Amino acid sequence: MKEVETKPADRTLLVLGAGASIGAAMYPIENSLRAQSVKMPSGENFFHDVFFQGKSFEHGERYVNSLGLTTQGLNDFIIRAWALKKNRRSFDPDEWRGVNIEEVFTFLDIGEKMYSQGSLQHKAFNLCKRDLTSFMTFMLAYKSEGLHCEHLMDLLFGLKPTDSIISFNWDTIADFTLERINDARFTSYVDLMTAAPLRVGDFVHRGVLLKLHGSLNWIVCPNPKCSSRRQIRLACQNGKLMRLRGEAHKCPMCGNERGEPFIVPPTAQKLIQRDSTIHKLWMLALGQLHYCRRIIIIGYSFPPADFYSEWLFRQIHFMDGKRPEIIVVNPAITNRQSALAERYGKIFRGCKIRKFSTLKRFRQEAFNLIRNAEH
Repeated sequence: MKEVETKPADRTLLVLGAGASIGAAMYPIENSLRAQSVKMPSGENFFHDVFFQGKSFEHGERYVNSLGLTTQGLNDFIIRAWALKKNRRSFDPDEWRGVNIEEVFTFLDIGEKMYSQGSLQHKAFNLCKRDLTSFMTFMLAYKSEGLHCEHLMDLLFGLKPTDSIISFNWDTIADFTLERINDARFTSYVDLMTAAPLRVGDFVHRGVLLKLHGSLNWIVCPNPKCSSRRQIRLACQNGKLMRLRGEAHKCPMCGNERGEPFIVPPTAQKLIQRDSTIHKLWMLALGQLHYCRRIIIIGYSFPPADFYSEWLFRQIHFMDGKRPEIIVVNPAITNRQSALAERYGKIFRGCKIRKFSTLKRFRQEAFNLIRNAEH
């Protein structure tokens, strides 16, 4: 069925932050232990959350220092820099609370840039940053690969085919949810990520998934002799997403089997080069804003270091006509004194902002009204 283009300012834009993944009801789950182990970690307590191995009636909460088991050097580096004194003697998971993944990445990124290339200090920071990227992507892939979210699925059924999704998450929960229900946005997403060349104008009037911080299933070849080195490739085959094992990583050009996920690291210094694939996706997101009547933002807190996302959404103040309605789903947003509420108030000043503490409340109180308005 051919998609019917809607008039300007008649679309909904769904924005997914880390909170959308953390609160995901993910399926299929083989057993209760698996259900606990696939819970997504928060950015603020990434390591503590990753170390959590679940609890049952037979035993209390269990934690395993998977970072120390896989990358001892990085583990010791963080323990020293964050002054985790108890962990110098033994593993204490509580001391890892508050070790923010974005702050660790930024610390390593700045340290790498402070020393000349080839120096021991530069090599140490560079190695730790690469180890952290590998650890983070492996853990997130393990927790999300192949799983879809029932909450997100329900939201998608209420949107029009021309409504788009922006995701700031690296995990593949949104991808597999769209594929699961054979959503038109999934076809557009595959077309977008396999287009050669990618032309922004070809997708402005199509509903599509835009992963603005990259994805665990975007593979780049690190082989310096490969003709497609660093070129982003979506791990899909015959229009279906591939699992991130074996053939998914193999470069079709040079045969290198050690492809790397392409993600925009959570540092304060995100570099998005003009005319790159990721730059074009940001410009496509900007184009989508012109057609939005409302923006639903689930679990995104606008971290102070994420200058690009603030730049993107401040563009609504340069657009003609009525400002879009902003709907925020976040536990902290209903507290008027919270830093989150203050941040949203500044970025979306002059917009009507509707606030919901949970996705359940949003679905009960507002989503049916939006669904009826859309159809």
